[in-house]
Amino acid sequence: MNRCSVGFYFGNTNSNRKEIKLETLELLTIREVDYQLGNKKLTINRKLSSLKSLFGYLQNKAETSDLKPYIQRNVMAKMDLNAIKESQETIANRIEGKILREDDFDLFRRFIAYDFGEKFKDNKRIYNFHQFNRERDTAIVSLILGSGLRLSEVAGINMDDLDIKKALVRVIRKGDKEQYVHFSKQALMDLESYLKIRETRYKPEKLDN
Repeated sequence: MNRCSVGFYFGNTNSNRKEIKLETLELLTIREVDYQLGNKKLTINRKLSSLKSLFGYLQNKAETSDLKPYIQRNVMAKMDLNAIKESQETIANRIEGKILREDDFDLFRRFIAYDFGEKFKDNKRIYNFHQFNRERDTAIVSLILGSGLRLSEVAGINMDDLDIKKALVRVIRKGDKEQYVHFSKQALMDLESYLKIRETRYKPEKLDN
């Protein structure tokens, strides 16, 4: 691998992708990168982030057949993201479409529990997979929505961490801090539905104490 396919230069959607030599990437200057990025600050930051990931991969992770990095010099390590000051209103407008509002919770849960299967009922493979995992997936989504837990925190939960009677779950948060978190009544009902079929359907291995 001595060439890399990129939008020449740097994600310009109006340019054709070209094969460029890795040596060319190594010899790029900060001024050349600045010139080619163009656009608004947010767009530049997005391009910079992508390029930093690419150059970091070529320098620090990928290796040639003789165990050497593909590039020795990483010009992107010298590039800083633009500082952007945004009003609270601007931030709210930008992320509005990415946030579930309270009214959306039930719609999203219902989609996982029922509507996804209806949408793909003509695809036997997808439909059967949904039906097999419906209670489990609904319980996971419902627990996230009904507790505010992060996905990584939910993924780390064991059966011993759940207190169904009190609707509490024990999680380990950042900094290895133990915390007990309440979850909603709907999450409780979905967890109970999942627990009813868990043993027979998934046959989980018994852990030794």
